Amino acid sequence: MRIALIPLQVTSGDSKATLRAMARSVEAFHSAADLIVFPQIEIPGPGATAGKPRLDPVSQLHMQVDVTAAFAKKRSVYIAAGFWETRESDHYTMLALADRTGQVDVRTRKLSAEPAAVNLGLSLVTARIATLHAGICLSDDLFEQALIGTTTSLGLRLLAVPIYLTASQEGEAGLENEPSPLAELRHQLGEVARKTRAHVVAVNSLSGEPGAAPCGGAWVYGPSGQVMDERALYDDTPLEFEIG
Repeated sequence: MRIALIPLQVTSGDSKATLRAMARSVEAFHSAADLIVFPQIEIPGPGATAGKPRLDPVSQLHMQVDVTAAFAKKRSVYIAAGFWETRESDHYTMLALADRTGQVDVRTRKLSAEPAAVNLGLSLVTARIATLHAGICLSDDLFEQALIGTTTSLGLRLLAVPIYLTASQEGEAGLENEPSPLAELRHQLGEVARKTRAHVVAVNSLSGEPGAAPCGGAWVYGPSGQVMDERALYDDTPLEFEIG
């Protein structure tokens, strides 16, 4: 399976610019990849677009997913992405996996102010892509014990994780100075890979707004739990990788 991880530049509040950036990436990588993985992308809330009818948060997310599915169908490629909306009183996130025909499987989660108080279950989507059985999940799922057993029992060879994490430039100096949430997440990516004996890949968004906290980064962990390839923080260069 050939994979392209895209540390997408995202401008908050401008979903059209984000979708254009996604389209350019699909055009650039569809012929060389079986699966294109985008980060978890923040989109404007339902009330953010003036002059148009108000949509509820879930409908707003579905609109983004529908466009993503159209990209997948047009270029006959699998696309994985996450979308989240956090500008309304109800906050939602959505995980999407679109296949070559434009059919899309989604998992929707309502974000809670006290997530530990609610058992949300796994947001895991699976599909056979090329010759491998693959899964797509949210970064929160990496810390759920059920993920290890489920991934193993399903025989998943690949787990892809779209993530959204911002950080200041202070983390740019090197791994030892990484923001603690990112260091914790990276540790967990390696642990999941080691315990499931699967490849685990992750890609983060990069803010396109001047003065905003950037982050970015993309990582491929092998079945031993070690990093096989990566893109540094603040690097928006796509990462291509092949799993035999």
